[in-house]
Amino acid sequence: MTADKLSNWGKWGADDQRGTLNYITKQAVQDAFRMVQQGRIYSLGATLGGRGPFFTDVLRREPWRFTSVVNIPCPSKTSWAEDMITMSTHSGTHIDALCHVWYENRLYNGFPADEINGLGTKKNSIENVKSLIGRGILLDIAGYKGLPHLERSYAITPQDMENCLKAEKLETKPGDIILVRTGWLNVFYEQGPEIFHKEAGAKQSGEPGLSHDIAGWLHLRQTCAIGMDNYACEVQPSQVEGFPLPFHAVFLRDMGGYLIEFMNLEELAHDKVYEFLFMAAPIQFSRGCGSPINPLAII
Repeated sequence: MTADKLSNWGKWGADDQRGTLNYITKQAVQDAFRMVQQGRIYSLGATLGGRGPFFTDVLRREPWRFTSVVNIPCPSKTSWAEDMITMSTHSGTHIDALCHVWYENRLYNGFPADEINGLGTKKNSIENVKSLIGRGILLDIAGYKGLPHLERSYAITPQDMENCLKAEKLETKPGDIILVRTGWLNVFYEQGPEIFHKEAGAKQSGEPGLSHDIAGWLHLRQTCAIGMDNYACEVQPSQVEGFPLPFHAVFLRDMGGYLIEFMNLEELAHDKVYEFLFMAAPIQFSRGCGSPINPLAII
């Protein structure tokens, strides 16, 4: 792997558990808020449950939900309802904690992997992410190429990113939250989960996504987070032998970066909104390895 070249271990201290969130300064947040001129808000979260996208893993299927309806036999006939939900924290639109993927028994910043057990993680928990607020940009790779969606297993290259930036007349800045549209989420809605995850008769599922080389491109630009409209952000199947998720391994474990998966970027792309204030906040799960979120883009 590329840990020596791309590692941020120790950059913000030996005890750091925030990673690239450190790139988002108070000034960067203030500058991002100045981009709000219209007061228009875009929700970038996919529906959770119902017809919402899900992963094929048994733990990440659609959430199990039971709704309790209580009717009180009193003169006012006061009643209420609430939901009980069992789900993976990586169901639907979600953000990965820095402990989500690792290799060689080390987590981000060198913490030992045995900090994680059946009760959760003692290091790099999602609790360290109080908020994710800053400048967001959309790189509509599918739109730039004139496609409804990228082909299955298409690997987005650094040159693709550069070309799209140029076409959209954008430049990256330290602390950016970069959203990349492949159009792949439309396959789920238009052709169904079977096609979305695996072609009929195929031995291995696949999706378009980031090549592992993108990690170096993001490292140079001091990017905080990257969000995608697919289920793994990176291209599947893996391009690196022995590493099923090489981009995850480098971006999370080596760089301390954040990944947001299963985003709905269609409305942003349709309106050609490429720069905006980005806002999201994970649920503060104690010792959590990730969290569902509903990200917002505001212009």
